Amino acid sequence: MDLEINTFYPSKPHPGQEEVLDAIDNGTRFIQLRAGRKWRKTSLLISILFEQAILTGLTCPYVCPNRTQAKNIAWTDHVQRILNGFKLEGMPFKKNETELTVKRHCVVFQTGDFLQGMNMTTGVRTSSQRLYDLI
Repeated sequence: MDLEINTFYPSKPHPGQEEVLDAIDNGTRFIQLRAGRKWRKTSLLISILFEQAILTGLTCPYVCPNRTQAKNIAWTDHVQRILNGFKLEGMPFKKNETELTVKRHCVVFQTGDFLQGMNMTTGVRTSSQRLYDLI
């Protein structure tokens, strides 16, 4: 049984974003973007951060000059949109509106901190349709 998680919820990455995701998967160290206002750069970055946090179990921060910008830029739109997708997929998480944090909760990775009730052969399929095993 696989759990499919779309970190771009409710849409999917557009072709330009797919190109960036493929470059990251291929180990490209530096990626330069020429992208306009509506290219969804912030959505791409937030989605990559969520995906890496899920796959590695590490803290992946999004840094802004101040809390107000963090809340206005990332939290209110992008993070809430992804969390709505997590709810639909049944992925457990705990959000803290005061600290602007999201934590995975009740899970069983190899290190022991994430998806409760999943066996070791279960995988996570992220929005870029790559399958990762939770072992």
